[in-house]
Amino acid sequence: MGTGILSFLRPLIGWIYINSLYFGGYAIAVASIFKKAEWGLMLLVALIPLPTLWYPLYNFSMGGDLLNVLFLSIMWGIIFNKKGYTLSGNSIAIMLFIIMSYLSLWICSINYSLPLPITTDNPVIKIWKNYVFMIFTYFFAFNAIKDEKWQKRLILVMSLVVLFIAIKSLRNFTAGSSFADESRDAGPFWIVFLNSNHFGAFIAYCFSFFLGLFLLEKDKKRKLLYLATAASCLHPLFFS
Repeated sequence: MGTGILSFLRPLIGWIYINSLYFGGYAIAVASIFKKAEWGLMLLVALIPLPTLWYPLYNFSMGGDLLNVLFLSIMWGIIFNKKGYTLSGNSIAIMLFIIMSYLSLWICSINYSLPLPITTDNPVIKIWKNYVFMIFTYFFAFNAIKDEKWQKRLILVMSLVVLFIAIKSLRNFTAGSSFADESRDAGPFWIVFLNSNHFGAFIAYCFSFFLGLFLLEKDKKRKLLYLATAASCLHPLFFS
């Protein structure tokens, strides 16, 4: 009886979740432009390391573009409701680095007779876009999250996401009698064709980040959360 109810509820819950993410995500994107850029940034930061949660959106019209739409909505939201961008001391160096990395695409494309890196016909343009996506997210966070209250909220979201990933990794792990390379955990990144090495690198810097926050944080509740997140990273770090 209980198994039958669970079998019925599971697809229903999945349907509700994916539709809520699809319509809610686009609603937040619109609100990020005209109301608060922080909302879009919070959702973007939560979704980026969880491709298993947003990959099913590819079944929807423009569903696979949700992250890109959030990216653009934050960019315009900072202009419309944050009175534009403020450049940090290292902004010029970072922008020069982005330009140099794009110029390297031209060199690569010419050397290997690839299409010019101005359309998606070039196979490396998507990889480059995902790379600079992360760099631009730094600029968005720097300009959209200036209030300490929102900064703490953003770090709280990051901590909960990493804690969720680490605990799910622990639950999915099955020990064997001997080492097998294919048994190494790839976390939620397998769905976008990344392997356990990528997951291990992700967990390694998350562990360092939250361990540092634990040592510096004065609020007891947040301190315990950061400790739990860092501690939960140890298992997937060893088995990824």
